[in-house]
Amino acid sequence: MTSRKKNYTAIYANGRVIGGVSHDGVLSKRVKASKHFLKVPPAIAWDTEALSQAAKAGAYKIEVTDIEAGVTYGTTLHHFMEHAFSVNRGWGDQLALPLDGWTKRGKNASSVSQLSFAGMGG
Repeated sequence: MTSRKKNYTAIYANGRVIGGVSHDGVLSKRVKASKHFLKVPPAIAWDTEALSQAAKAGAYKIEVTDIEAGVTYGTTLHHFMEHAFSVNRGWGDQLALPLDGWTKRGKNASSVSQLSFAGMGG
């Protein structure tokens, strides 16, 4: 299930909006890491159906902003799909990418990769 607003396609999981794809192909969501990131291993997960919707909507990059720390994690959809592992911890089938597989940016990012978000390869 997707809905398209001007320059934005909402992405759903379990009947509710969990993120969106912008007109420039970025799948994004804003979360609280303490509540939404996996603890063991430290990782960021996406619902598999949401990833499928995002790909159909033209996503090629993923950005997840931790609103608690002010850090944005980014990667390409290709890199995510290549390196993610399957997980289901009661919230449905998901794929998760360990935190070391993401590029971080923001004033509180402990380490910012030399790769730019815009030019990141997969």
